[in-house]
Order: sequence, then structure tokens, then C-alpha cells
Amino acid sequence: MSYGTRDYVKPGAPMYRAAGYDAAGNCVRSVGPYATKGAAMGQRGTVRGRAVVRVCVEVCEPSWAPIPGTEVER
Repeated sequence: MSYGTRDYVKPGAPMYRAAGYDAAGNCVRSVGPYATKGAAMGQRGTVRGRAVVRVCVEVCEPSWAPIPGTEVER
């Protein structure tokens, strides 16, 4: 865990993930999203498995996990 300065991602800013694909081109494993490409590049080594034949870093949509009790009703 890092205790340095945290930069928040602006709305609509690109995010990155490390994704592993099988021989048929299907995504079988992904790690992320991360705010910087460098952070995703560091996770390429963790994307492994017998089915993974290609690992790349790609732009993805951020996935925001809802926190219970923080929902806003309109």
C-alpha cells in the first residue's frame, strides 16, 4: 500500500487494465482498472494462467463499486 499523494481520476478520464487473452481472442483474465498506464503495466506479470497466450494493457471504462449506505435516491 502506498502512502504517497493520491491523485483522483477526473470524470471521463481514461483508465487502464492489464488483460490476458486466449488463443481464440477471448479475454480470460483482467486486472484493473488503474488510473495510469504505468500501474497497469506493473500488473502484466500477475495476469497468468494456462489459457493466457497474450497479455496487453488497454484503455477501459472505470468500474465503480457501490459502497453500501452511500446510494443517492433522486
